[in-house]
Amino acid sequence: MNDIALAYDAAADAWSTGSARVYDALASAIADRAPDVTGHRVLDIGAGTGVLGLHLLRRRAAHVVAVDLAGQMLRKAGSGVSPVIGDATALPFADGAFDLAATAFCFSHLDRPEQAVREARRVAAGLLSGSFAGDSDHPAKAVVDEVVRRYGFDTPGWYTTMKGGHPMDDPERLAGLARTAGFGTVEVDLRQVDTGIAGNDLAAWRLGMAHYAPFLATLDARSLDALRRDVESAVDGLPPLTMSVLVLTAS
Repeated sequence: MNDIALAYDAAADAWSTGSARVYDALASAIADRAPDVTGHRVLDIGAGTGVLGLHLLRRRAAHVVAVDLAGQMLRKAGSGVSPVIGDATALPFADGAFDLAATAFCFSHLDRPEQAVREARRVAAGLLSGSFAGDSDHPAKAVVDEVVRRYGFDTPGWYTTMKGGHPMDDPERLAGLARTAGFGTVEVDLRQVDTGIAGNDLAAWRLGMAHYAPFLATLDARSLDALRRDVESAVDGLPPLTMSVLVLTAS
């Protein structure tokens, strides 16, 4: 298992109580751009807790399979989603096994996202993908980073790489990945998503993120409580969380 999967496994509990609200709102916005999935077989790639798949089930998908390398995240998936441990770049499914491949913020974690897009094209006729736009930011990120570093945190290399001008962050490069993979009709829309998150919920969102989880697990209870209080104080008064999301649809 790679460092990213280990980090998400470590984050599973904090994610489900902190970051989950943010990603539910983002997944809902992505699912709103999905084609008609009534009766369709859907693969949720890099599914985490399966939130995007659940939104597609509510839109009458017949069946959703959630695939991820982080088994602890998959254990948090809701009922109705079938969890499978697997790699986005080498999906354990037959050609054409699904009508739609869907993914929310997974391909941005990959050094070579083109492999994952090709795999999505191999197993499904259509693709629905959500990724953060390059200008998507919020002051809570820098504020919380500063606090956590005072406690000894060092940003892991995989997270730094993921945030460095990734192809999934740019609409033209994103569309190019889909076309190169063999999709004929490709559209990319920019959505501004108001998550409704503010105040202490901003602290819970950031502290639930996977890149912090292995470090936070090393802290004793007293230090962890102090860190949380410092983070909550630091984000007090920051604006509510709105994020820029690129939604790709391809067939």
